[in-house]
Amino acid sequence: MNKTLMQIVLDCLAFLELTDDDVLDADAAVRQMEAITASLRQLSVEEQREFLQFASERAESLRSDPTSNLYVAFLDQFPGAFGPV
Repeated sequence: MNKTLMQIVLDCLAFLELTDDDVLDADAAVRQMEAITASLRQLSVEEQREFLQFASERAESLRSDPTSNLYVAFLDQFPGAFGPV
């Protein structure tokens, strides 16, 4: 799977999750996150595992950067929010 596309999807999901409600309508953000997640569920099981592994590796690569704490926390909880593969 293309790592650049996986990064774009994770960044988009993090933006929707982490942006303040006064900047982005919370209901619209949730609807879009659900739509993206539903699309990701259409990937094969192997591709879903690869995507979740990429999210985990991305979190590990950013863990030592204190400016990335919120993003790392998002990535850490993402597999649970995504659900079982």
